[in-house]
Amino acid sequence: MNLALMLHHGHRAGAPNEVMSFPHLELLASTDSERERLKILADQLAAFGSVPFSIKEVESIDHSQHGAILRIALCERPAET
Repeated sequence: MNLALMLHHGHRAGAPNEVMSFPHLELLASTDSERERLKILADQLAAFGSVPFSIKEVESIDHSQHGAILRIALCERPAET
């Protein structure tokens, strides 16, 4: 599996979502098999529950290419008391 990986560091106030407000990894998939693997990873993160993440499917303007972006925060949510 080949993925593009980007690391975003630093805390960002006013970020568009919870994940992007923390340091996070961004995984970019451009093939169907890679996209499916990111969906599986997102399902596992959802089951785990304490790590903020977001997944977004993307498509080219002419619909010839499909991909996905999975963002995973490098922190856990604070435990609720």
